[in-house]
Amino acid sequence: MNPKLNKTIVVLHISAAIYLVLSIASLTVSPKYLPFLAPYIALFIGMGVFVEIVIKGLKDNKYWAWIAGLVVCGLYIPSIFIVCGIIGLIGLLNKEVRTDFVKNKKKN
Repeated sequence: MNPKLNKTIVVLHISAAIYLVLSIASLTVSPKYLPFLAPYIALFIGMGVFVEIVIKGLKDNKYWAWIAGLVVCGLYIPSIFIVCGIIGLIGLLNKEVRTDFVKNKKKN
């Protein structure tokens, strides 16, 4: 793994933790609202798990994980996660990192 990805991985871990906190916080509301919040809770948990899977793939230099990381960080730009998105994209779009993942794609 390229050391220039460290900041990207840290911000992706932070975003996954925020998704976990949001899902737990959603469970603390009144039980009568829980049926309406169930899809959001599932979405928060699913996003957190997906981000962790992407992190594992990035650590293993998987091309699909680099693409997924670009998509996730790109989606963070117009949201409350804007700082995470910018820091993540800076790491993922670094010339050395990009070259490593594209080279890895050609090997497979």
